[in-house]
Amino acid sequence: MKYTIAFPAGLTAAVLLLCTGCAATQVRDRAYLQAIELRSPDTPTVLLHDFHESKAIAYGKGSSVSQAVANAAVPVGKTLFLGHLELIAYENPAFGEQLDDLMQQYRLSPACKVACSADGITLAQEDTTKTVEQLRQAEHAGQLPETDLFTILREWDTASGTALVPLMTEDGFSAAIATKTNLSATLSPDAVSGLCWLRGDNYPEQFSTESYTVSSAKTQLSAEKLPDGFHVTAAIFLEGEGDFEAASQEIAKLCQAAFQETVSEYHADVFDVEPCLWSQCYKDMKQNDWKTAAGQMHFSVQVNPHKNML
Repeated sequence: MKYTIAFPAGLTAAVLLLCTGCAATQVRDRAYLQAIELRSPDTPTVLLHDFHESKAIAYGKGSSVSQAVANAAVPVGKTLFLGHLELIAYENPAFGEQLDDLMQQYRLSPACKVACSADGITLAQEDTTKTVEQLRQAEHAGQLPETDLFTILREWDTASGTALVPLMTEDGFSAAIATKTNLSATLSPDAVSGLCWLRGDNYPEQFSTESYTVSSAKTQLSAEKLPDGFHVTAAIFLEGEGDFEAASQEIAKLCQAAFQETVSEYHADVFDVEPCLWSQCYKDMKQNDWKTAAGQMHFSVQVNPHKNML
């Protein structure tokens, strides 16, 4: 008589799971990176920062960024995991061409922050946790327009081929108009503040004059065709306490500076002017390209009490 030994289903599943786990990468075998810094595009160098150390934990060089990342993993002694990456910093704007590949290859979070360094600033000895927190706080306070990896890649994919990229300076954070390979211009403080209003994602809670405190705001763009070009209006609906007239004049000045330093001077679109034109002036845009439309554009700002918003 033959006997068959039957294992309980739960025990069988547990054995299979243990066998599979032996070959899989364990949590303890991974190095979870918080930030990477890219240097020297001709011979790419990558500096790695994790969530624990206050400075770079390793660096690697290679013929490509991915090879540099692989070489940097050797002294770490663990498999690198970039899925929780919070910051990509680079000193040379030519690295912009690598960002889309990095996102796809390492499955980076679309919310990962991106910053270009100026004046030889490096994060090698910096606490990147502090850097990321400072960047986020600057956005939260309305001192810097909100942006991230996904937004930058989306803006580069538009007809203007430009994006707003945060800029690390000795004095904190600024912002620049950038293509995938070059920095076109570093923006003035007024233009940076103006873009906070025009992009509509965040806004200064209080003005430097301290004459007005903002509780809520909303921005709407509209466009119309004129005989000599296009006219775009930014309507900003404001709610708060203080001198509304002074606040209105200050906001209009900041927005005009932002328009002048982006659309007028560099034909850059970093607050969705082109989609507005296509939405409201479709027939005329079919006969023009973005560069022509930008060169013929007039701009005005209307600041209204929030209660007037439809």
